[in-house]
Amino acid sequence: PTGTSNAMLTGSWIYQNGSSLCDPTSDQCYFKPEGPNKQITCSLNYVPFLETVTGWCDKDTSKSKIGPGKHNILCQGRSVPEVIFAHSDFKTRTQRSVRLNQKLVPTFDIVRQPLPKYVILIETSRAMAGVWKWVRKAMQNLIKYELPDNTNVAIVTFNSEAVVSHNLTPLTSERVRSRLADTIPDSPNRLSRTDDRCVICAVKVAMDQVLRNREAGGHLIIVTRGDKRTLSGDDKEILSEYDKYYNVRVSSVLLPLTGQAPLSYYNTIATNSGGRSRSLDPSASKMETLSGLIDSLVEIIGVDTPVPSDLPVTVHHQAITRSESWSSEGQFLIDKMLGRNTVFGIFVEDDENHHIKSIKFTDEEGSVFGPYTKMSSMLDVINLKTINFPIGVKPPF
Repeated sequence: PTGTSNAMLTGSWIYQNGSSLCDPTSDQCYFKPEGPNKQITCSLNYVPFLETVTGWCDKDTSKSKIGPGKHNILCQGRSVPEVIFAHSDFKTRTQRSVRLNQKLVPTFDIVRQPLPKYVILIETSRAMAGVWKWVRKAMQNLIKYELPDNTNVAIVTFNSEAVVSHNLTPLTSERVRSRLADTIPDSPNRLSRTDDRCVICAVKVAMDQVLRNREAGGHLIIVTRGDKRTLSGDDKEILSEYDKYYNVRVSSVLLPLTGQAPLSYYNTIATNSGGRSRSLDPSASKMETLSGLIDSLVEIIGVDTPVPSDLPVTVHHQAITRSESWSSEGQFLIDKMLGRNTVFGIFVEDDENHHIKSIKFTDEEGSVFGPYTKMSSMLDVINLKTINFPIGVKPPF
């Protein structure tokens, strides 16, 4: 044997094919250790498979002269401990035989990514009265239909001050979703009588009362007019400190008044914290406002989705203004691989007097589906009319 050990190694010489009784003086043989060999404690380079081997041999423990092994040739005959302790990392250590004094059983600490905790901060100042109907419906859609099951959600409302309308609650059932959604004021008459809107008040309440000691996974979603009155210079510093210290996401949906630009800081804090900020056009129609609110909120919660491919995708969007006598048509493409659970819907200003007479589809091969004349009331809570397909009739997509 050409390896290094601290005692005589017991074994036999074998041929390349594994047969025994090979004579190393005349044939090309290989040495195969046999038996417990409990007297051997080194070297890990030579016989690491023996249970009693716990370290490398140095010159003092080596039983024989150093043989012509790969390590000995490359390291000019120096032992493994000599090579190790010659390195600058070990200059402060005294040279000694390197032994294994503890078990090398690995320990794995599994750290799971925290599940998102959404705290929705909704401005309830008098300035929101003009869009409140659509804000409430967009929130109803988010809580009832968009957020995944068991997601933790809380609602904070704010004007000159902030209050917790509903504490952090997991969405475990439709009943819980409905109760949580119903905590949002149902009428503009329930809003504040002033235009004061203290965003930082809502942030402090969210962090101190809702997320205190459970900030991991926190995601603040702010729905506000988003103008200069909402955040001062000091407020921005406080919000940035919350982001840096607690690592929470901060997203926003801004509904600026006509002639007032949204505060650019909302986009800055969203970018820095990994959130999203979306600003809606103040001159948009009511239905475009509702649609924009829904799309913005869905995009915001999408940043926390572990599988983005499972997110719904809008393949067609078209705004239509009603006149005395009108009909409308449009074109959209649905990939055959992505057409699961496809829904065709129309946002209407009045879910009862919606003025939808019929809907007809024609595919690229010229096949006609419909006209369908009955609309479903299932999503009336968000003013979305879908087709009530007759029982047994296969939808065209």
